[in-house]
Amino acid sequence: AAQNLIRDVLNGFFILLEDQYGVGDVITVGTLSGGVERFNLRITVLRDLEGKVHFIPNSTIAQVTVASRDWARAVIDVQVAYETPVDKALEVVKSEAEAFFQDPTWRDKFTTDPPEMLGVQTLGDFGMMIRVLFNTKPKEQWAVGREFRRRIKLRLDNEQIEIPYPTRKVING
Repeated sequence: AAQNLIRDVLNGFFILLEDQYGVGDVITVGTLSGGVERFNLRITVLRDLEGKVHFIPNSTIAQVTVASRDWARAVIDVQVAYETPVDKALEVVKSEAEAFFQDPTWRDKFTTDPPEMLGVQTLGDFGMMIRVLFNTKPKEQWAVGREFRRRIKLRLDNEQIEIPYPTRKVING
């Protein structure tokens, strides 16, 4: 037990010394993700999305992923039906991303970098996937992602561009 306590304190010391994360950061440790509510030399306390509190001994922390350091990125994939002309789909997604980036009510959630249109990411079973990236301020990537998905759905509906859904073709002999 004393060895575990010493390992906890040593790991906690290096977490503090290296400024790996702090209270308020959103981190992933192993399979647990959440906001850091508090930490000390012995333990790190996380609260997950469901409100559950996890007490993690610092000695068990081998790798930490911090989702709220300096800046973040919302990676948005928009799937459109194969019947859609690819250049039209790319232009619609790009113009909506640029309009969203310029929206004064959302502008303060982004960094100064404009959205990056990566283009067609995959050709899937039911449609083509278009990817766009938004660089955001820390912890804003989730809200930006949700709002852009809402906006692009409305825009695709307005442009009469279908979002694909699973279909099955049956050929009767």
